[in-house]
Amino acid sequence: VLGAGFGLLSTPLLVGVQSTITWRDRGVVTGANIFSRYLGQSLGAAAFGAIFNSAIANELARAPALLRPQLPQHVDAVIGALHRGIAHGAAEDYLRHAMYLATRHIYVGMVVVSLCTLVVVLLTPRNFPQVDEVPPT
Repeated sequence: VLGAGFGLLSTPLLVGVQSTITWRDRGVVTGANIFSRYLGQSLGAAAFGAIFNSAIANELARAPALLRPQLPQHVDAVIGALHRGIAHGAAEDYLRHAMYLATRHIYVGMVVVSLCTLVVVLLTPRNFPQVDEVPPT
């Protein structure tokens, strides 16, 4: 759903931005647009990764004292503990719940980003000013 939404949004915005400048500058605007998209994707992945890891770390730190010896000490060992079957019973359930909470934080973050994107789209002019210039032949 996100891919479809961003896909439907990116092309019209690129064409809209391209239509506001001269033919000579279209390459610069297109490159800047694509660079900005990739930068945003990279920063978004880093931010959501940090949120996910922070949520897991918080859950590991708040674990009940009886479960702590059975839980991994580091965030990067949680997946391995679940896949290798190292965590059993209550420890496995606790780790799965921690993953659930971290994933829920990601989805809440995506809702916030989606609402911000919706606000930007609603504030974007319906018609971009166009440059009347004959394209080079």
